[in-house]
Amino acid sequence: MRYEILLVDDDLLVRQVVAEEIEEAGHIVMTAGSGAAAVAILAANRAFDLVLVDYSMPDMTGLEVIRLIRANLPDLKVNFALFTAYDEIPGGQSPEEPWPIVGKATRSAELLKAVEAAARGAPRISLPMRNSRASSRCWRKTRPKLRTTP
Repeated sequence: MRYEILLVDDDLLVRQVVAEEIEEAGHIVMTAGSGAAAVAILAANRAFDLVLVDYSMPDMTGLEVIRLIRANLPDLKVNFALFTAYDEIPGGQSPEEPWPIVGKATRSAELLKAVEAAARGAPRISLPMRNSRASSRCWRKTRPKLRTTP
């Protein structure tokens, strides 16, 4: 099955690399760099199966973005998931907001499995973090090889 996903992350590199990975699996991905941009996109296009939201952004947290979307578009039928480098969400989630958590530092196959499960509306999908740097996978994938001289 092919899913339509809105990826919300303030880091351009993360957005590009993750969107590319998800698109290579056959899904349609649109990206937004902020919560406000996500609300605008969703107001114009309600055909998404999943909104994958970065937890830690400068203007608001992923939880705040989800709350903003739900407040502005209360009849929107879409699944949400938090995208994070943390092992768990700082401060936790309320029982009314049991959003799945997708780890940024997971392998591509694990990322796709979690994204697809969240798009289907599966309950909590938490993946273990592979390392402590959120965008290390993105960084390794896009940076040029550096040669050192003795």
